[in-house]
Amino acid sequence: MKKLNNKLPSSWKEVTLEEWTEIAKIDKEQGAIHYNSEVISILTDIDVDELDIEELQELVDSCKWSTSEPSKNYKHEVEGMKLKAFNKLTLYEYIDLDYFCIQGYLINLPYILAILYRQTKENEWGEVVWEPYEYDCKERAEKLLDLPITDVYGVIKDFLKFREQFLNTYINLFEDPLPPEPEEGYDDEDDEPAQKR
Repeated sequence: MKKLNNKLPSSWKEVTLEEWTEIAKIDKEQGAIHYNSEVISILTDIDVDELDIEELQELVDSCKWSTSEPSKNYKHEVEGMKLKAFNKLTLYEYIDLDYFCIQGYLINLPYILAILYRQTKENEWGEVVWEPYEYDCKERAEKLLDLPITDVYGVIKDFLKFREQFLNTYINLFEDPLPPEPEEGYDDEDDEPAQKR
């Protein structure tokens, strides 16, 4: 059992973005036993079906920290890339981010981060120039999978706040347009011109 405990992380700091994404996919509605055994399986890379109840319970007890969220702090620079300010995003970038949020922001966190973290350089006038959004998002996301989840998790919380403010500010852009007003001189009920008096 000691060998299994040595494989088990002691906090979220030791869990990668890839492992977090797998944990986020677990169906919590199947109950605590299912959730806990899946978490143990992901974090230790062992088949929990081969453990007896006592061994599994010992591992679950050692892993109670996994029932809380990772830290909401995050790094503004990872893998030589900087976090692009949300208010500097282009509409095209925002649309992709919104799509990933709607499809499930926890399981799509690697793709969201791949859009938000960019390479930068300084131009000849000393201004920061951001890498254009022309790279393969999937490839970039795969490069980020080994990051500790605590380096990046808080980004999604801040982006969700920004997204909510953005949607509230520009609510008219995202609502269905009103039906057209009836033409003057027509009665709504029978669609014939109204009698003039």
